[in-house]
Amino acid sequence: MAAVITKESTIECLHKSAVSPVGTAVSDVLVVAGEAALIGTLETSPIPGCPRTSAPCTAVSSQTAGASTVLFAADRPVLLSTATGRTSSGTWSVTDAGQNLLTAD
Repeated sequence: MAAVITKESTIECLHKSAVSPVGTAVSDVLVVAGEAALIGTLETSPIPGCPRTSAPCTAVSSQTAGASTVLFAADRPVLLSTATGRTSSGTWSVTDAGQNLLTAD
């Protein structure tokens, strides 16, 4: 089982810049450890300030893993610490879920 990720989880591109979850990925019905859970997909989430000088990461282009198969909020899967995918110039992943109170498959 993997930890459910929230708006305060650490999600970064390969070059260590933070992914800023797009508003549609922030749940308004599920709160974990005082923070809104992330749901659906992080696709299109911006990545401001990527330090890569040639073709920096600017946004999440896809999510290839990390959606729960059993836990849903607002009819969308809750996102897990196993979430990963592609950016405009590399990959992204969850580096710290930020909580361990709620886990799911």
